[in-house]
Amino acid sequence: MRCLFFVITILITQLISAQSEQGAVVFEGNTNVSIGSLQLTELKNTFTYQSELPNNSFKSTSLSLNAGYFIINNLSINLSLKFNYDIINYNNNIYSDGEYSYLSYGVFSRYYINNLWLWVQAGYQIGRISDYSLLDNLNYSWSSNYIAPLAIEHSGIENIPINTFLLDFGFSFFINPNISIDPTIGTTRTTYTIKNIAYINQYEENTDKLDLVLASFQFKLSIGIIFHLH
Repeated sequence: MRCLFFVITILITQLISAQSEQGAVVFEGNTNVSIGSLQLTELKNTFTYQSELPNNSFKSTSLSLNAGYFIINNLSINLSLKFNYDIINYNNNIYSDGEYSYLSYGVFSRYYINNLWLWVQAGYQIGRISDYSLLDNLNYSWSSNYIAPLAIEHSGIENIPINTFLLDFGFSFFINPNISIDPTIGTTRTTYTIKNIAYINQYEENTDKLDLVLASFQFKLSIGIIFHLH
C-alpha cells in the first residue's frame, strides 16, 4: 500500500512539474486585499511650517487577469490587467475619507521552486486616475493648524500616474494536473505623482507650480486560480 502511494505521488509530481517546462502557458484569475497607509514622500516643507498627511489607513482590493509563458524551465513572464478599488480612511473627523477605482496593467516574472509547489514573483504595474479626484478625496490640509483645507490650482494633463512594485510568495495546490489554487502573501509599494499643482493657504500664501509624490507601502493577501497548459 505504501509502495502504491509512493508511485502515485511520483507520477503526480512528474505531471505537475511538466507544467513549468519551457514553452508552457498559464492563465490566471486573481483577487487580493492590501492594507497599509498613505504618506507624503516629498515637499513636506512647502510653506514655512511642517506639512504632512494626517494618520490614515489605506486599503486596496483588486481583481486581475494574467497570462504567462515559460521562457525557460520554472521561469515565466506574465502580463497582467487589473481593476483596483482603493479606500482611504482618516483617523479623525476633520478630513473626508476617499475612494476611487482605476485600471492598471503590468508585467511580472514568476519563478517556481520544488516542482511547482512553491514560487516567488516580482513585478511592476502602472495605472492612471483620469482626473484630480484624488486631491479632492484626500482633502489636503497643509494649513498651520491642520484644520483649514487649502485651495488647489493645477494645470497640464489632468491625470495622476500610479506606479506599483510588488514582491510575492505563493503556494500551488493542484486540484488536477492542469488547475491549481494559489494563495499568496506579499508586499507592494505604490507611488502617486501629481504634477503641476499650486497650493494657497488661509493666509493667501501660495506656492509655485510643483510636483507632489505620495507613497503607500502595503501588506497583501491574495488567492488565485491558474490554468496550466502545455
